[in-house]
Amino acid sequence: MEQAAKAVKSAKLAKDPRKHHYVPVFYQSNFVNENGLLWVYDRACQTCKELHPRVICFERDLYAVKPDNKPPDMQVEKRVLSMVDTAGFHGIRDFLAGKPSRAAEEETAMFMAFQWTRVPTVSRDIRTTYAKMIQELENLGAASALFLSQERLPASALESKTSAY
Repeated sequence: MEQAAKAVKSAKLAKDPRKHHYVPVFYQSNFVNENGLLWVYDRACQTCKELHPRVICFERDLYAVKPDNKPPDMQVEKRVLSMVDTAGFHGIRDFLAGKPSRAAEEETAMFMAFQWTRVPTVSRDIRTTYAKMIQELENLGAASALFLSQERLPASALESKTSAY
């Protein structure tokens, strides 16, 4: 009975669409021990433990776009990163099978390039930069509205200036 509960829990963990792995499970699986687990160091607790790749190197909604008053949009994860991960899976698989090719090189290179930007710190930096940009645009909008609301020269004053040219 306990094994069945673990299997159900494991299936739920694997299918959670909001669980975004910054190191894909397929990639981590290349480094597991004979039990299918990885040794993980917890900096906060200063302890090591063996865990399955499905439960590490992820953050909930990491790649989700979160518009105000709407559910998170998972298109980055579903459309872009799934394509990158599929290509990486195929390229790495070909290398591990001893069948490197130009296509395998390209797929692996694209996967590795994306890995550089998939970590949580980059995602947080992007969100912070985006928030600052939105604030600046709002400030510019407010300044423009203020400028437009100020008194203007009468049209006759503009005409007399332009007719002198």
